[in-house]
Amino acid sequence: MANVLEFHGVDQSFGGIKALTDVSFDIPKACITGIIGPNGAGKTTIFNVITGAYRPDRGSVQLNGQEILGLAPYRIARAGISRTFQNIRLFASMTVWEHMLLSQAPRTPMLSRILPSRAVAERGERMMELFGISAVRDRIAVSLPYGVQRKVEMARAYAMEPKLLLLDEPVAGMNHDEAEDLRQTLQGLRDKGLSILIIEHDMRFMMNLCDEMHVMNYGRKIAGGRPAEIQRDPAVIAAYLGEDA
Repeated sequence: MANVLEFHGVDQSFGGIKALTDVSFDIPKACITGIIGPNGAGKTTIFNVITGAYRPDRGSVQLNGQEILGLAPYRIARAGISRTFQNIRLFASMTVWEHMLLSQAPRTPMLSRILPSRAVAERGERMMELFGISAVRDRIAVSLPYGVQRKVEMARAYAMEPKLLLLDEPVAGMNHDEAEDLRQTLQGLRDKGLSILIIEHDMRFMMNLCDEMHVMNYGRKIAGGRPAEIQRDPAVIAAYLGEDA
């Protein structure tokens, strides 16, 4: 299977402290790949390297065979990578609908940013329907419950038409039914060809969602494979899942 992203031999340090040490993994196309590990294991640092927020000490990051390491974040976004954040980042005065339109701005002509075209508007409607937020389209996004804000942020990220979607703790603040709906939505997007890289602490959600998983601990990758393999790996049990996993 071809890979959408290849993340190889990456080291990242901050003031002499190693955040990532020789981390390597691939993300196959049309696959949901998970990254798990304790707090401080380096998971979000990986996202920041991929999206250009951090410039690592060494390594290679390729999107569809093209090196993206060293590119500005906006160029990486235009190349086809979009993300959500652990701390939700929505505009304080904008409605859900306005977020859907703004998310498409980098890919639309200037006039369409002022007067949305039919295609832009229709895509915005599809994003809201897909993530179950059509009923709150005219609400100020930051006034919504935390779990709904998460959905707005994911819809906004997907509206950018990415080749690779990065989700950082997407089910935080969601109840069981909301998380299950999201699982089905994400697997449906995968079945349509989208590649997804996800960080999440909800292990049941991850085991039911992911096609492949990678486990981080103290800045190092300690395991990788199918969820069932990860669940049985002694190093993973010792480092993260616990003896009863």
